[in-house]
Amino acid sequence: MVLYFEKFHKNSDNQYEVSFPDLEPYAATYGDTLEEAIHSAHDSLTGYLLTEEDFHEEVPTPNR
Repeated sequence: MVLYFEKFHKNSDNQYEVSFPDLEPYAATYGDTLEEAIHSAHDSLTGYLLTEEDFHEEVPTPNR
């Protein structure tokens, strides 16, 4: 199993920004609540990985 860590940051608009350090800038999102941000993060990561697979691109290996 491959694990990608995500970073959460609360911005000045009280939204939760989410990024994946190993996949920056390709997989990033936000949510107005923490629950929305977690759901959006899952969608963002899944979408990125599926797109890379569809185009036969190499996905970066996690550094951590």
